[in-house]
Formats: sequence, structure tokens, C-alpha cells
Amino acid sequence: MDKLYEMCIVLQNYEAEDVLGLSAEQVVTVVRYMLSEARGTSLLDDAVRLIGQRMDVLRACCRGNHTLVNAVIDFLVEQIAQKQ
Repeated sequence: MDKLYEMCIVLQNYEAEDVLGLSAEQVVTVVRYMLSEARGTSLLDDAVRLIGQRMDVLRACCRGNHTLVNAVIDFLVEQIAQKQ
């Protein structure tokens, strides 16, 4: 039981390594693909579900990197502004 407890502690503290090392432009391309996929659905609920399913991928791409997160935010704000 102690070994299982130790494994759980290790897993709780595990941080995935950033093996892709994407640039801001590449992460924005990931977001473009996400939006394109969502736009291809006929129902809003399906679009929301698809985007939700891809959020783990986006989080993994950004890995808490503020530059990448800001690039995504800037892109999304631009997209919203164009729609208004």
C-alpha cells in the first residue's frame, strides 16, 4: 500500500514535458484548426463540445507559457472584433 501511495504522490506532482516546443504562430494555427473544425458543425452544442474536447491539447501546447497564452488571447480577440 505504501508503494501505491508513493506512486499517487508522484503522479499528482507530474508535469508533462514540452516536447513540441511550438511557437506562438504554431499555437495560433492549432486554435485556427479548432475553430475550423467547430465551424464545420451544424449545431452550436456540437461546436462547443468539439472545442471542449480540444482544450487539453491547447493547454498542452501552451504549457503555462504566458507568451503563447497571450498569442492565443490576442488571436481570439481579433476574431471576435472581426465578427462585430
